[in-house]
Amino acid sequence: MKQELFYLDNQLVVNKNWSPIGLLNGKIALEAGFHELKVLFYEDTAGQFLEVGYASKNIRNQKLPDEILFVPE
Repeated sequence: MKQELFYLDNQLVVNKNWSPIGLLNGKIALEAGFHELKVLFYEDTAGQFLEVGYASKNIRNQKLPDEILFVPE
């Protein structure tokens, strides 16, 4: 079965069976600082793409900027 999975600090936040369109949402409380992000998704040949975003009561929904992501050494 194809699924979209999103983990934050090893906690499953989104788990949905694959679908070609749609917005997936999940919620988790975070403290300030660095967090481990893991995203698993299925891409078909029809041009699907994935964007990861965030929001809070003080921040409008926005795409996660590439410049804040990094791979630890």
